[in-house]
Amino acid sequence: MKVLIVAKTRMGGGACIGAITEEGESVRLIPFNEDPHDGANREYEVGDIWEISYKPAKSPIPPHMEDVVVYEKHRLGTANNSIDSIERFMSPKNGPPCGLYEGLLQSTESGALYIAEQNGVPPYSTTFWRPDQPLVRDTAGKRVRYRYPTENGGCTLTFVGFQEPLEVIPAGTLLRISLAHWWRLEDTPEVEEKCYAQLSGWFYQEEPKRSIEVKSPPPQRLSQTPPEVLKDVFGYDQFRPLQEKIINHILNRHDALIVLPTGGGKSLCYQLPALIFDGVTVVVSPLISLMQDQVMQLQQRGIQSVFLNSTVSNPEYVATMQRVRQGKVKLLYVAPETLVRPEILLMLDESNVACLAIDEAHCISQWGHDFRPEYRQLVSVLERFETAVCVALTATATPRVREDIKKSLNIKEDNEFIASFDRENLFMGIELKGRLLRQTVTFLNAHRDESGIIYCQTKKQVESLSRRLVERGISALPYHADLDSATRKQNQEAFINGNTRVIVATIAFGMGIDKEDVRFVLHAGLPQNPESYYQEIGRAGRDGHQAECLLLFNYSDIDTIHHFIDQGASAEREGRLDRLQTLIEWTNSIECRRKGLLAYFGEQYEKQNCGMCDNCRKAEMERVDLTKPAHKFLSCIIETKETFGVDHIIKVLRGSKARKVVNNRHNQLSTYGTGREYDRTQWKHLALQFLQHGLLNRDLQHGSLRLTNNGHAVLKGEMQFMGLPGDAADHITIELTTYDMTSGESNEHSHEKHGFMDENRSKEEKGKGNQTYLPSSQATKPIKLYKINNEIEETLFVPEEETFDSSEFEALNLSFEEKIDSCAKVMKNLKAQAAELDAKCEILQEEIQELRKKKQAIENNRKGLVEYVKSIMESLGLKKAGNILHRVTIAQSPLTVEVNIEELDPKWIKKHVSTYPDKRAIIDHIKETGEIPNGVKPIQNTHLRVS
Repeated sequence: MKVLIVAKTRMGGGACIGAITEEGESVRLIPFNEDPHDGANREYEVGDIWEISYKPAKSPIPPHMEDVVVYEKHRLGTANNSIDSIERFMSPKNGPPCGLYEGLLQSTESGALYIAEQNGVPPYSTTFWRPDQPLVRDTAGKRVRYRYPTENGGCTLTFVGFQEPLEVIPAGTLLRISLAHWWRLEDTPEVEEKCYAQLSGWFYQEEPKRSIEVKSPPPQRLSQTPPEVLKDVFGYDQFRPLQEKIINHILNRHDALIVLPTGGGKSLCYQLPALIFDGVTVVVSPLISLMQDQVMQLQQRGIQSVFLNSTVSNPEYVATMQRVRQGKVKLLYVAPETLVRPEILLMLDESNVACLAIDEAHCISQWGHDFRPEYRQLVSVLERFETAVCVALTATATPRVREDIKKSLNIKEDNEFIASFDRENLFMGIELKGRLLRQTVTFLNAHRDESGIIYCQTKKQVESLSRRLVERGISALPYHADLDSATRKQNQEAFINGNTRVIVATIAFGMGIDKEDVRFVLHAGLPQNPESYYQEIGRAGRDGHQAECLLLFNYSDIDTIHHFIDQGASAEREGRLDRLQTLIEWTNSIECRRKGLLAYFGEQYEKQNCGMCDNCRKAEMERVDLTKPAHKFLSCIIETKETFGVDHIIKVLRGSKARKVVNNRHNQLSTYGTGREYDRTQWKHLALQFLQHGLLNRDLQHGSLRLTNNGHAVLKGEMQFMGLPGDAADHITIELTTYDMTSGESNEHSHEKHGFMDENRSKEEKGKGNQTYLPSSQATKPIKLYKINNEIEETLFVPEEETFDSSEFEALNLSFEEKIDSCAKVMKNLKAQAAELDAKCEILQEEIQELRKKKQAIENNRKGLVEYVKSIMESLGLKKAGNILHRVTIAQSPLTVEVNIEELDPKWIKKHVSTYPDKRAIIDHIKETGEIPNGVKPIQNTHLRVS
């Protein structure tokens, strides 16, 4: 069933959703496995069209008699004209809403949707038992309710409940009527059908039918100048680039689109004019935490600022609205869905709205990375307050998005202010993600005593990584949407105040965070688009000093992002995939990171080498001939029919006996085992270079590799491939030192002399690379020694997929003392590995507990299925169904029932098996042919397998 969302009201942490069907019937959507009070239903937005699978609610209670339980849902997009859909089934009823409560109106033909032509609130009602007494306004809870008093001092059931306080119900408001249960007072024999109404937040748009007139005189400017306000209130001596020009433009009452980088001072562009304007500036902000932080900072400066959102109690809400009406507020922060609520619009009608500032304005564009349908409703608000200055602000808008914003908000071309997107003090680097914990700890050790942010793709990753960092003595706290608000606030303040060094977070963290000394941003996974990446790294280095931004990713990250995209609206899927593909191409690019990123936002970077990204640093490194390993890798892809990904190709080249390799008979290929000279990590770096240099393409959906024209040219010997040596392609701050364990001397080399060995070099020369081959009469395995950033501590570890045999030490021909020293280093490494395994075991124990819970749930479901199977048995005519339940097999669809032919009822056989006179004949047939007779037919979509 397709439904149009017409009402969304706050319900605890979640939302109450009203919708109409294609037939015009009104329904209320209930999640089948969640409580709306605990955060469900937030994904719905007014104006969206969804396709749902549903069942009617079992026991609806007033005022929700039209509940439907939603089991599956899929967003189809936004309605072209939601108003037309509503008008098709209803038109405004004559008179105010009072008619509803006076018993003069019942549910309409289209269901329970109703539009009142005039505004008002009923003074009394004949639908209750004492029409001679007025209703009592009850403000005890978050909802304001009108209730009818009883003789003993009590009150009736809630008569009409508003999601937020209202003095009157505005004309043109869409009301939802729900028919309640029969209800009888003890002393009243009559029974009457009750009606309830809920304010939905939707307005009928024909202005002539509304009784409210907009009368907002143009706000007057005060005498204080911008530099004076900047110094006296905000404590700054001078403006940042473009700020003064933008502020003067706004004070001259011109609309503006402002595009400033993260940390560029966007907020000041509307906060300062708000103090000079005579009137209130309304700030639209998408996140509750962001508006609360900004209001707190403004209040600390003595600025009259408030916010209205779902966290505000009813008394606070009423008091805040009164302050706005009285002109005692300079800045009012609201979410877009709150701004379009009737009581807010009524309040602003009675106020002096000087400016409407729309933060994160890219959310209004369907071409943006974070499109939010509720932002589209702001257009009608601007039309309502036409004398207010419109200021749209964003840090991440491509040229296409900027054009869409200006068109939507009717901002002129010459009213656009765009600062440079270049953050010169940020170093950008990208590494392949291997052992995430090890890479993270290494990175953090290189930034000792510095603050930074680690971004993860999922909440589970946040919890796991933050816990494991703490176990290793690193001060870290988690931050994600599932934490309660008090914990989120506490962790955020601990980071801002310097009480914790690292915050591990999802994308929920960072907007509006005022911390200038963030020295690094580490992405532990691929962001979803270039806009998110740019916005998140922009939280580093706001003080102008250098900061490092490292992105760790592997191709499994893409699968995670694909899952997120598939869960979203289908109409936005193509755009999100395009932005993801753009980001992947940027990560694989060999050109300057800064140049590619700025080009995405429409800015041309003139320099050829920025000196502040990994690619520009690598450009200064010496290239080596890697044609032979490229030939092996490309040949293996061809031999495996271009249907496998990087990991599988590496396994084949390294001679792995993995099940997938053997089952596909890839252990019989000519390339099998030909790449053992490189370890898995080295091959991954090589594969990345092959992708970066255009030898390969990777299928985004399946991960399979395909050769390009250049790849075929290398394979045919028509082209040479020159690439970077191995570990130099990795994070450039890691310095590598190799040691000759017989002499105890170290040989330090620059990055370009380490890593993958040139195939044309001798075996002796290969031993001088990033792996040291120890002199011995027997073949020995390499031992890697890393020295990170010239620190004293060293880590000895055995390469992956290799094992240490104590007999190998005998071949080293070392002195007794040297053997003991080597063993001590090995033991140190083994202890570290053991600690890591212990941590993994703890995680596995937690997962086992979760699996046990799931098993119990499955067992409970099985018991119900057993009862269902019994009924199936009876329909088949089985005599002893209960005795054979242990042989019942449940399939997904349809249900498969395995029974013994001896237990079939002869009457059933006679009825359903036409070609066999008795069950003995069936048994004989099965013994002879091994097949079930054709005459045994399925019953009620049930397959019968006879044993």
